[in-house]
Amino acid sequence: MVLGLIGFALLARWLSPGDYGLVGMAATLTSVLGVVSDSGVNAALVRLTVIDEATETAAFWVSLFGALMLSLACAGAAPALVWIYGDPRVGPLALALSAGFLIAAPARVSMAKLQKALRFRAVTLISTLAGVGALGIACAIARAGGGSWSLVAQTLSTFVIQGAMLVITAPPRLRRHAFSVPVAKGVAAFGSRMSGFAMAQTVARVGDALLVGKFLGPSAVGMIAMGVRLMVTPIMRICATLGAIFLPTMGHLEAPYQRGKAFSSAVRLTAVVTSPLSFGVFALAPEIVVLLPPRWAGLAPVLRILSMGTLVDAFAWYCLSVLTAQGRAAALLVLAVALIPLGWGGSALGVLLGTVEWVMAGWAVWYVVNASAMLAMVWRTLGLTRGFWRNLTLPFGSALFMAIVVRAAVLVVGGERTPRGCLVGVLAGIIAYGLALGTLMRTDTRTLVELLRQGLRRSFAAS
Repeated sequence: MVLGLIGFALLARWLSPGDYGLVGMAATLTSVLGVVSDSGVNAALVRLTVIDEATETAAFWVSLFGALMLSLACAGAAPALVWIYGDPRVGPLALALSAGFLIAAPARVSMAKLQKALRFRAVTLISTLAGVGALGIACAIARAGGGSWSLVAQTLSTFVIQGAMLVITAPPRLRRHAFSVPVAKGVAAFGSRMSGFAMAQTVARVGDALLVGKFLGPSAVGMIAMGVRLMVTPIMRICATLGAIFLPTMGHLEAPYQRGKAFSSAVRLTAVVTSPLSFGVFALAPEIVVLLPPRWAGLAPVLRILSMGTLVDAFAWYCLSVLTAQGRAAALLVLAVALIPLGWGGSALGVLLGTVEWVMAGWAVWYVVNASAMLAMVWRTLGLTRGFWRNLTLPFGSALFMAIVVRAAVLVVGGERTPRGCLVGVLAGIIAYGLALGTLMRTDTRTLVELLRQGLRRSFAAS
């Protein structure tokens, strides 16, 4: 998360919203198909009790074949993107991005093996090193005047570096005699439903880039992309990481009561961490944007809308883990397809009104409805009660109190839309939320501290 913020701060010095917008337009199809790039292999493997050689071999070839089809589809669609957007610069960028599927495919099984084995220290180290290396390459190209191509290079080099380290750390067991057509069909069947769910969700959101790029231009797409990078991506990384741990955990808990208790506790503890980020960005959005170059001045309302949408991130990720562990891939697929009209309707309304803010408002509505629908399925499955909502009162209430204190502090010092106001707001937020942790949420704080201590002890023991 920190690396992403540093990367944005560095690249924003050399790149414009138009540069980000061009890549966003070129990635219209790859962003949709990217969510199914592993053909559902990761979810299919992680939910298994044991991964044998036959399953591992089948998963590897299913993933590689799926990646080849995706690369060919994206490469073939590049001329269509040029025609849709009327900008010839989109074509070469789209062709380059299409190669990412094949580059990343060989490491899919290795990633699933590390997650299944709970080797998250290795996953974190590999992801961090790959991110640092790719950022260095992107900065060098951007500084040399590479523009949009620096972002393409960052994406592809991340796949190369990360893939190489994953394969070295957890090499896939490929045995020709172990390949089984029935096993491959089983992996592909479950994976296809999970891939369909992920694709349908992305199709519902791709209207943002497609419609905005067509009618509002690259700069508007760039504003959306930057809002997502600054607000959605950090929260998503936290929730996705915890969700990756939560999925194999569900496989070890059989009783619905145990799963329900684990689900409620996980959502509450995650909210302790993510809710202050969401409310804090909402309170400080104008002051945060002042720290950026003047061309990003219109980003504040986008950040505020996105910050409210991210409040339900923890619900969505943990619900997805529960439903995946229970094999409810078909139900997830039906839900995602049903919500496609809502996503496109919100994007179309925003374009008709002519502002990025309304497009993001449509995104927020879709996100809340999607998370609420998944929570409804989990609610019945795990037998949750009203106590689930009472457990969230303190984390969300404390974060809201912090946001009020932050905004009041900025107004008191006269720091509206100034770097000084941002600094004062951050300090006031840390103090206010720290007091809330120490008085209202002592139990949650002790639990989080104990979890961190256990993680450190295990980390030192492993080393």
